[in-house]
Amino acid sequence: MALASLAALGLGAAGCDESPVPIACQRPVTAEPTDVLIGTLDNDVYMSADWYGEWLYFPGGAFFRFHHGLGAMPRWWIPYLSFGRHALTDGSEVSIGAGDVAQVAAVDDYTITVMNGTCADFYLMMVVGL
Repeated sequence: MALASLAALGLGAAGCDESPVPIACQRPVTAEPTDVLIGTLDNDVYMSADWYGEWLYFPGGAFFRFHHGLGAMPRWWIPYLSFGRHALTDGSEVSIGAGDVAQVAAVDDYTITVMNGTCADFYLMMVVGL
């Protein structure tokens, strides 16, 4: 009986994902990031939204390439996060994203690519500058 149970477990495991890291949730990660073409550039600072405007929905696994248009490699960037789409006008609070919540995958003279490496949903405003 014990041998039969072990054999059944072995057959069942054969079809499982063999990844060494368990996946806690399904994330909509794609091979290519979604291009974000919104935002403003003023005095060498790009903002993907206004402080009191509508922020970008940033669900778990989201992968965005922001076109900052600075024309030079940014010296700094700050991902701001909120639980509300209109962060400062809908009663939501704002904090700076860190760690897996806002992973920078690439940065160059014209774009910065950011991924939400968690399963949590947020709203995002990227600020990038020289």
